[in-house]
Amino acid sequence: MEFFYHHLLSTVTILGILFLLAIALKKRIFSIFVSLIVILLGISFFLYGLNTIKGFEGMGVSLIGLIFIGIGLILFLVSILIIFFEERRKESS
Repeated sequence: MEFFYHHLLSTVTILGILFLLAIALKKRIFSIFVSLIVILLGISFFLYGLNTIKGFEGMGVSLIGLIFIGIGLILFLVSILIIFFEERRKESS
């Protein structure tokens, strides 16, 4: 878990690139899977910050977990909206 915490920017960048590639290549299930991975990573950061680290550093880890959860939910919403509008476009054609 500390590996992800120390390499936070690279982790977010890799997951963001994977999400954008999944959207561009129209891999619907994979884009939802990436957003769920981000949500699970956020939950694990949040619990890690609450349980193992004390003080302000633990509060920071918990806030990072909440930010990850929010980003994951936004990615999930974007995935669902893209799938909805693609299906709607197919039906109207």
